[in-house]
Amino acid sequence: MRIGIDVSTLVFSKQLTGVERVLTEINRGLTSLLDSQKYEVEPFVTRLDFKKPEQIPDFLKSDPVFNKALRPIDSFDILFFGGINANLPIGELMRLKSERNVKMVALVHDILPITHPEWFMTPKFASGREASISSRVLFQFYLQASLSLADHLILTSQHVKNELMKFRWNQLPTISVLHLGAYKSRPVREVRPRTGINTLYVSTITIRKGHAELLSAFEILWAQGLDISLTLVGNRGWQIDDFISRLTAHDEYGRRLLWRQGLSDLEAIQLYGQSDISFITSEDEGFGLALEEGLANGVKVIARDIPVFQERSFPNLFFFNGGPKKLCEKILEVSTIPYEPLSAGRIRTMADFVADLAHILKAL
Repeated sequence: MRIGIDVSTLVFSKQLTGVERVLTEINRGLTSLLDSQKYEVEPFVTRLDFKKPEQIPDFLKSDPVFNKALRPIDSFDILFFGGINANLPIGELMRLKSERNVKMVALVHDILPITHPEWFMTPKFASGREASISSRVLFQFYLQASLSLADHLILTSQHVKNELMKFRWNQLPTISVLHLGAYKSRPVREVRPRTGINTLYVSTITIRKGHAELLSAFEILWAQGLDISLTLVGNRGWQIDDFISRLTAHDEYGRRLLWRQGLSDLEAIQLYGQSDISFITSEDEGFGLALEEGLANGVKVIARDIPVFQERSFPNLFFFNGGPKKLCEKILEVSTIPYEPLSAGRIRTMADFVADLAHILKAL
């Protein structure tokens, strides 16, 4: 049984963000979970002009699927689409499903370009020229094509499913909600003398992630004389120039306010080990991996009180609702609450997610 993994998204990836991390973890997990005597997992792309770059990013060098030779899309019995791909070969996929009963599984991380188009840029061509079509329309075309072609649709949260169902679209495949999870459970704290409170936010810096509100809360805390630090870990995103200017010109920048970019997983884990609290202040998410990552790395997590985060109930997870002042109050409250040690298996991991995905693939 040949399973084809669409690596079109990874071909153009230059940095490791949430989607790339999920895709590479799926590739690693499936190759270890599926019996190689029964299943062959190989990569494909959806356009002939999609070529792997000569110099691939470090995070892809260990991907066991991406580094295999690309195979034609008609070589497979099952096709898995795990990233956003606006270049679905709809006609060819319809032919393969009709003539050879090829099965298709699609993973949809979120539908934010439709529900919150203001957070996304207008698509650009390779030449840099802006497209005449909006991100919202382009994403809706991709999503509706996926829904009409897929035999099985995987969503990462009940929240995304609820949002999708509001459209009342007629043609829907079988839908499964599978929560993502931490990459590894590491509830190990660094034991060393520390002063003050150290906090961390691991996320690409974009307008919807709540960085500006978080910084405003910390300005209140610093004005009150609290000994607390904030480290932001994440690459610069889009529509964020004003915040970056505010961040880098801040009086506390380089002291109690730090910004780290391009960190390896090991470096991020080390920062978790030095921290007491981590944040996930996004205004909306399809899932929000930083929640499980913080918990799995042994810190208390403060999350915005939104539906997608409310689906998860874990020790050491606290919610805030409101602006900077409310967030400031929550930080002060959580800083006094003892950390609750976690037993093994309390936090869902990506291994759990990939095992559920493998079960779906084998049942097709």
